[in-house]
Amino acid sequence: LDRSTTFLTDRIATDAQLGRPVVVFNPLAWARSEAVTLDATDLPDATGVVTSAGEPVPAQMGTDAEGGKTLTFLPNDVPGAGWKTFYVTESAAMASDLSVSEMHLENAHVRVELADGVVQTIIEKATGTCLFAATDVAAVNEVFVWDDDGCPSQIRPVDFMGSAPVVARSSQAERTVRVVESGPVRVAVEVAFAMAWGTFRQR
Repeated sequence: LDRSTTFLTDRIATDAQLGRPVVVFNPLAWARSEAVTLDATDLPDATGVVTSAGEPVPAQMGTDAEGGKTLTFLPNDVPGAGWKTFYVTESAAMASDLSVSEMHLENAHVRVELADGVVQTIIEKATGTCLFAATDVAAVNEVFVWDDDGCPSQIRPVDFMGSAPVVARSSQAERTVRVVESGPVRVAVEVAFAMAWGTFRQR
């Protein structure tokens, strides 16, 4: 695969714009728009990405799991079984309809409200419809641990949610919440909590 993509990139024009060219391949049979992340160790912090026509695309700086600097951008409509060339440049960040804090995540269509890292509501903005609301029973991103003895007959699993005792639930654990991505490609909040079985991280 590496040899094949190298063969192609050696024959693709990469001089349409100033900046570092990045060729994005799409091995699927249909057009695709999906975030791409690059190692940005040697890139300046004020980094943007443009198409071959010079049009900016959403791009943001970040870090990987080891703390290394990354650049994530959103290629638009890369053709099926084809490619598009983009250029990494020094430029200001694009405006975005994404919004994030430790208490919420929001785009043009949906708003998610959090309380100490636990999802409380998911609202469809166009209609104001509440798609989900947390209760005392459970929240959408809550982790439960049950004391499940299994089913002796092995005919069907025990309905442990209704009968087995709850050993632990993440909403009752001490949690830390922090914004880890703030757009314009995507936003993310990381929730970390410790239980007897180890430390969990949710994004």
